[in-house]
Amino acid sequence: MMVRRFLFVLGILMATGIAAYRADQRVLPRLEPASTPHRVGTYHVHTESSHDSHTELDQLTATAHDLGLDFIVVTDHNTQLAGPVVVNGVVVLSHAELTTPFGHLVQLGATQLLEEEERRGLDILRKVRELGGVPIAAHPADPKRPWTGPVDGLGGFEIASVSASARRRGGPIFAGLLPALFAFRLNRELAFAQILDRSDAALRRWDAEYDPSVVGMCGVDSHGRILPTGLELRGWHTVIDAPLPESPEQLPAALIDAISRGRFHCVAGLFARDPEFEFRASWGGETVGVPGDTVTALAVDALVARSPRSTIDTATVVLLRNGEEVSRTQGGRLHYRHPTPGTYRVEVRLPVPGVVWGYRVLPVIYSNRIRVVEDLDDAAGGPPARIFPLGRTYPSLAIPEDEEPPAAEAPAAEPPGVSDPSETPESGQPKLETPGGGGASETVAPKPAPAEPSPVEAAPPGDTRAAPEPAPAAPAAEAPDPEASTSEPEAGSEPP
Repeated sequence: MMVRRFLFVLGILMATGIAAYRADQRVLPRLEPASTPHRVGTYHVHTESSHDSHTELDQLTATAHDLGLDFIVVTDHNTQLAGPVVVNGVVVLSHAELTTPFGHLVQLGATQLLEEEERRGLDILRKVRELGGVPIAAHPADPKRPWTGPVDGLGGFEIASVSASARRRGGPIFAGLLPALFAFRLNRELAFAQILDRSDAALRRWDAEYDPSVVGMCGVDSHGRILPTGLELRGWHTVIDAPLPESPEQLPAALIDAISRGRFHCVAGLFARDPEFEFRASWGGETVGVPGDTVTALAVDALVARSPRSTIDTATVVLLRNGEEVSRTQGGRLHYRHPTPGTYRVEVRLPVPGVVWGYRVLPVIYSNRIRVVEDLDDAAGGPPARIFPLGRTYPSLAIPEDEEPPAAEAPAAEPPGVSDPSETPESGQPKLETPGGGGASETVAPKPAPAEPSPVEAAPPGDTRAAPEPAPAAPAAEAPDPEASTSEPEAGSEPP
């Protein structure tokens, strides 16, 4: 009997030792850094101004500076600073996380705090916007406090949250976090990686909103109570994809503008600070749309995504349309030709090692979204489609609220016997885009085909003259044939 007990205890000790050795030796994959650096920050952080946090602002910013972060978005409960500040070289954007009957809501960009009685009404989203803010649903699929309030008018969803992931992974009594607790003293990064997951419920709620101006945020929800702040801040990074001013006075407003328009992507900071990544709509190899944009199908011949190389395992690039996977490729570049109308986004996934054995494939990069529509009428409820001059970068493409889209031109008379399969039933004219000036698309009359494709010019306002009779050798011009695109073949994708 004693021998059996001895062997049993010995077996437990040996198994524990082997598991500890394995946990100590397991290494997380790393992603190659971007060739062109971006501004990087982190979103959803609490300080001692929140009732459930003990982190001082000076300590928080010092830790962020050591991690190479350029900004942090502080979301203290029901309170915020009077304006942005710079502490320890880090820009602090302070915007309250409001406690409401429907869950938690961040008033991103609001210049003042929403009154307590106004947080109880169903018009809370409108009230936040009246304060100059963008309402973001915090941890909308959190098992503890999901967002149950109005959706129409939301500016974004927190599609990834470290605290919500911990509650999902842990379960009712947090038993699911025992492997992470076991490995914490041996390999903190590996232990922290066990907390991360993919929130299918939060992503479904985001994917149900087709407007790309409804952004996807990734938050760390740091409180500094259980994990070291330096580790918490590496949960998720916000990487800005738009050009930003160097002026310290203009930078805070520019950061809020870029975030609220979807000009950023999320990166799990355990695997990289600022990895190589891009997602864009292209025509003939030139960029015609970036995340946050709505573009017409005639203006796009491909969606292009580029992922970083990994030190251990090859990353998988997944393209999703309205939340459903349409294409994937292993590492490198995904080239998806002729996208059909829909709202597209990208996930970059990596195998994340378990504490002792096995792997879980998780997203480590989330893009924001590009919407493709048939024509401008299909974009009702979202921003008008815009085609901007090729080869230029735009920090902001939003139409001011007081600006109305241009009225459609009167249809020109068609010569007898001439038909165009792309014409619309209402106007009899093809919907073509005007590449110049960054303005909204216009309906244009067909012109004789030039020797080479060139941008189509819109008919002058008020011109209702019939189009001239075309010569027999010069048929009416049509939209460029996407099949003739000179862009490289797609990698690992399938035609829509």
